[in-house]
Amino acid sequence: MAQVQEAVQSNNINPNLLMLELTESMLIESVEDTVASMNALSKLGVKFSLERFWDWLSSLQYLKKLPLDQIKIDRFFYI
Repeated sequence: MAQVQEAVQSNNINPNLLMLELTESMLIESVEDTVASMNALSKLGVKFSLERFWDWLSSLQYLKKLPLDQIKIDRFFYI
């Protein structure tokens, strides 16, 4: 989180134009810490996208906790 804040400030980046793409492996290790960092960055205006959503389907309960702006579905699923 500190690295993103520093990069935004030192490079004069508008955080509203920044979207960080996250993967399952980045989220699954420490969900609570990740959510806290995401919430802090979200307050600055940073957006978040979850990559390869299909791979993470077994952990849907965490999806509600994440301040996501976009979800990229990796595969089509059939009913």
